[in-house]
Amino acid sequence: MEQRTKQDSTLFDLVSQFESLSEIGNLDHLNEKTIYQLVFHYERESMFEQALDIVEIALSRYEYRSEFYIIKARILLELGILDLCVKSLDHAQSIAPYETEVTLLRAKVLCQLGSCEDGLAILEPLKDVVSNDDLMKIFLTEAYIYDMMDDYTTVVEKLRIVLYNDPLQDEALSMLWNALDMFRAYDTSIQITEELLDLNPYNYMAWYILGQSFAANSEYEKAVAAMEYSFIINSGYETGYLECADLCMNMCRYAEALRIFKEYVHQFGTNSDILLLMAQCQAKLGDHTSAKLNLLKAVKREKSNDVIYFLLGECYSKDGSWYKAIATYHKAIDIDDTIEDYYLALAKAFVEVEDYNKATINFQIATDIDPCNNIIWSEYVTFLIKLGLYEESDRLLEEAFNCAFGGDMLYCHAITSFFLRNKEKGLRLLEEALLEDFGNHKLIFKLAPELEVERDIVAMIRYFKGEATFQEV
Repeated sequence: MEQRTKQDSTLFDLVSQFESLSEIGNLDHLNEKTIYQLVFHYERESMFEQALDIVEIALSRYEYRSEFYIIKARILLELGILDLCVKSLDHAQSIAPYETEVTLLRAKVLCQLGSCEDGLAILEPLKDVVSNDDLMKIFLTEAYIYDMMDDYTTVVEKLRIVLYNDPLQDEALSMLWNALDMFRAYDTSIQITEELLDLNPYNYMAWYILGQSFAANSEYEKAVAAMEYSFIINSGYETGYLECADLCMNMCRYAEALRIFKEYVHQFGTNSDILLLMAQCQAKLGDHTSAKLNLLKAVKREKSNDVIYFLLGECYSKDGSWYKAIATYHKAIDIDDTIEDYYLALAKAFVEVEDYNKATINFQIATDIDPCNNIIWSEYVTFLIKLGLYEESDRLLEEAFNCAFGGDMLYCHAITSFFLRNKEKGLRLLEEALLEDFGNHKLIFKLAPELEVERDIVAMIRYFKGEATFQEV
């Protein structure tokens, strides 16, 4: 781990040094090893323009080195500048006529130009004369071309040849997953990756693909276990940490997700996104103090993230710090005023500080943004019921049922009917609510405890409770 950190630090220094010197045009200090390191760094980060700048420096010094022309062609291919890519390949071939890499890149260029068959044709004669390593590169290039031709069956066939020769070939593994995911062929993916892991159990990418395949098949426990192996084997595999933690969060395994995020931070440091994810886990686990600390750190790094402010407001609400909650909810809305949950949370906070006018305004905005959300309507009506505004509540529910529906809304409608002395309607609505959502029946007495003395209501609930118990038995 220490060695990897030192290498990363050295590379960071190189990049920083290059960027500062490039501003004044003094790049004479770059040696051949430094050039290679910088090029591969920028390629890995998909910063192809910067990589091209480095290669041009190399070619100004090493005019007859074919490998730099090949690297330049590879970068130009990524940038889609095909005419210059061909010229660079021609230069490389004039210097090294039998360089296999030149033909491989030329085949890809032909494919990009719409001549995939020609690309395949120039590869075929090489198969009888190249080494085994170069033969695998040819199969990998053929997989690239067949992928462009949407022939995914052949793509998988070619990649299996490459991977059974070298199970750790990352590019082949990545292409394999893309092809199988495109086809949603997850059973095939599981079969192939398990075969590869039999060949080499320390194949971190195969474990990751296996985990993704299990997840796609809804086998979540197996998915987490497989994905965790990906970053246990390769502690530098960021995607493994993040995808595994995300899956744990989706499974409501927040403690496990938090543990993985902490391991990620230990390896790679932190950023606002990771701090937010950690805070979400901590909030779900009831540790609002730690969640707030992480969110405040995140705000310092990124002041334009509405989700951070919203979750911070939720933490303040849990603490009963309502005015702080209101302030942070407002900041979230200032950044994005299209999210109904923000207005709903703000309305509920205003209820707590007894500013009922502002609460009403924000409840109304929330329903305007998402009129089909029964939770918002229920919260709004509950607010009105607690204030004793039964006619307003009844009117609002009649409006709400035009576009939303839920058992909680039916219970609220039943309550308003009882308070408006329309017992027959109330009992009918209560029966409908119990049929729709019996598990939520305690809501009626939570909102209106005085209704516990109504014999007809109690009798109906007892009847449905007996029916539910009978069905369970």
